[in-house]
Amino acid sequence: MAVEYALNTPGIAAAAVYSAPDPYRDNHDPCAQTPYPTNLTPIRILYNQCDVLNMCVTGGSFIEDLNNRYCDLTAEVVIIDSFLQRTSECDESCTSEFGIGMLQHFRWPIPRNDDAFFDFFRKHPLS
Repeated sequence: MAVEYALNTPGIAAAAVYSAPDPYRDNHDPCAQTPYPTNLTPIRILYNQCDVLNMCVTGGSFIEDLNNRYCDLTAEVVIIDSFLQRTSECDESCTSEFGIGMLQHFRWPIPRNDDAFFDFFRKHPLS
């Protein structure tokens, strides 16, 4: 919900969050909503390549949708693999709520704090 809050609350410089779901629709959501942010707060979401309930895929689609709808919005995805190294794609086979996706979802990627989160905040200070 941090992403939705940041996109709809004035006075927030940026939001960088770990493994956040699409706040407007889920993978099989019968009542999906269209994102309509009232503020163009820069956001970055860090996902595991294999994340619980395919969150990497749905979250990546959310960011892509935001970028297509709002050209002035900075919305980024960072994806990491099992070894916490950056990669470019989600593993679409990670659809279960159990297994490696769950294990990776519950770990905090401490070695990525500086480049994935803090660098983003430094680039987007409150003006």
